[in-house]
Amino acid sequence: MQTKVTQYLAGLSIVRYGVAGVILITAGYALLRVVPLIIQDRTLLSEAHRLDVVGMRLEGDLQDEIQQGRHDFLRVLLAKGNDREFNRALLSMRGHDAGVAAIESQLAQAGLETESNHAQFRDRWQVYRSVRDGMLAAAQKGNDLQIGKIDSDLGAGALALVEQSIQVMNASFETTSANRTQIVSEGLRRALLEVLVFVAARIAVLGLLIWLDWKRSQAEKQLKLVTRYLRSCEDRFNRSYESAAVGMSIFKLDGTIVSA
Repeated sequence: MQTKVTQYLAGLSIVRYGVAGVILITAGYALLRVVPLIIQDRTLLSEAHRLDVVGMRLEGDLQDEIQQGRHDFLRVLLAKGNDREFNRALLSMRGHDAGVAAIESQLAQAGLETESNHAQFRDRWQVYRSVRDGMLAAAQKGNDLQIGKIDSDLGAGALALVEQSIQVMNASFETTSANRTQIVSEGLRRALLEVLVFVAARIAVLGLLIWLDWKRSQAEKQLKLVTRYLRSCEDRFNRSYESAAVGMSIFKLDGTIVSA
């Protein structure tokens, strides 16, 4: 009985150890490769989302600061003759100028825009401020004619160039955001492809193990059939040999009598 159990366990060893090996390899691969890939892609996705949120917030704040500064500029012009209101509006306008500079610096430090876009915005913003400050100086002197000579539309032409620069920055930001998303998507696709290849390889290995186990099972069946046939032949020979009515003997090749 012990011999049969040993033979049975030996027959199952290929599949048993093979499946255990596949499970261990799969678990090791998941811990060393799949999990880090998932963490990396999730980190990249979170970073891309964070940059998108920060970029949209900063660009929205930039446009708001510019429009609020423009509003205060018009208040300054309308407050001519009212020193208190004039100074209050002028101080508020300068505060929005500082806000524009701070937000533009944050955009540059975050790398959300190209240096050329920043340079274009700074140049056009400086032109607008020069036109605007010239008009304020003329307004303080009470020279309405000089204001009209500087810019008949109260600096709107120079401000339009600033707004165009912001639109360019927005388009550039959207392109950069799309590129970041594409990079993350490509990383996810590569990780998925690698996992699929690994899973396919493991399935192939398991299939091979199952096929080997099937071949072993078929061989065992054939061995059992042959063994049963040999035993039946041996039994028939023994019965015929022992119950024969005539004398019978078995010799070796050298003439030694084995049985008689």
